[in-house]
Amino acid sequence: MKKFMKFNTKPLSSFGKTQHPAKHLAAALLVTATLTFTGAVTTSSFARAENTQANDDGAYLDAPYFRGFPSTFKKIELAKDPAGDSVPMVSPIRAVIAKQSKVRSQANRGTCSIFASTALFESMLAIQYPQQFSVQSLDLSEEWLEYLVVRTKQEDGASSYENFQMISKYGMPTEPTFPYIGETWKTVESSPLAKLRCGSITEATTQTSCLLAHRNPSLLFATNAQLSEAGTPLFDKEFAKARSEARALKSKFLTQMNPGPVTLHSETLIKKTLAAGTPITLDLDFYYGAWNHRRGTEFGLVRKMDEWSKGIVTYPEPGSLDLEKSREEDFSAGHSIVLVGYDDQLAIDTKIQMSDGTFKTITLKGFYFFKNSWGTENFGVKFTLNGEVIPGYGMISQKYAHEYGSFHKMVLVKPEE
Repeated sequence: MKKFMKFNTKPLSSFGKTQHPAKHLAAALLVTATLTFTGAVTTSSFARAENTQANDDGAYLDAPYFRGFPSTFKKIELAKDPAGDSVPMVSPIRAVIAKQSKVRSQANRGTCSIFASTALFESMLAIQYPQQFSVQSLDLSEEWLEYLVVRTKQEDGASSYENFQMISKYGMPTEPTFPYIGETWKTVESSPLAKLRCGSITEATTQTSCLLAHRNPSLLFATNAQLSEAGTPLFDKEFAKARSEARALKSKFLTQMNPGPVTLHSETLIKKTLAAGTPITLDLDFYYGAWNHRRGTEFGLVRKMDEWSKGIVTYPEPGSLDLEKSREEDFSAGHSIVLVGYDDQLAIDTKIQMSDGTFKTITLKGFYFFKNSWGTENFGVKFTLNGEVIPGYGMISQKYAHEYGSFHKMVLVKPEE
């Protein structure tokens, strides 16, 4: 797979070292005596990227997603589905947003699908186990999930399918125990921490995997003694604690989790799920013009900053410069978001830049609403829902999502047979 693309690289320290206060309220995470998450950062001498409010217009992306989704998607009449049930024109969007954890920033890494899957998992835990989890304080480790997904790879990239499988298999620790590092390591010279963690690995492919995962790939299956004994090659107390927390979470709450995502192949199933108050992930082929992403200016697109700030994502119209150029190898990318609702009646007029240099006005009707992972001060900073400004969220045309996306539901508790 193609490596994710890096835009406007900033030093890690530019994202700040201060951890959000909620990250230290471990006792508030779980109100159970059998599973309490605590823990301090053991590598505090290195700058950490704050992943709650790190705001960067770089808007990093995933590698392109491999899927056969568009050919299997079925657009079903909304008035009735195969079972004869009706689907409302508008879902309870604000109610589902209330079930989401805070909008975070993936900073300078192509980890959008990791953030989307983690956000969905946080929300589903709070929905399924409201007495044990609160989205106000719940903050799980994206760094851990990224490690699990890429630890054996030579190129970055993930998807809902891989992410859900890893969560089901290994569980997840909390952010304070295994903090996110919002930078890309190209070589061991990328940062002092990269050299510390990966510099002693001499085998080239293993070192590459270490740089992608930010840790030695062998740690996952190391013994507790190997992780806990200072001076040994795999010494890493922080990892040992994270693994222990992840296993505890899995044991207590994930014994019935579906081992992979449930892919929703019809519009009716998607909207029935959202209308029932259940969020889902959407993995997309990325079109720079539809998103008004700043890298589109590299091939001549004019950004509509009003749409960017309002979180409006339109559509790669046939014959547009966006559709032509975003597919090229140098630009091909993917992005993943969490859908929180839809409105079939919402219509927006937008101007599309065509390949011949002209502009075409189109009307798009029907939008999905989503939570993004690009922070709260750039994309979607003026996103508004019924007069309420909710920074970091957005809306994407259903036409774009249906033609170029795949929809995934996470099942934590299997229904009784």
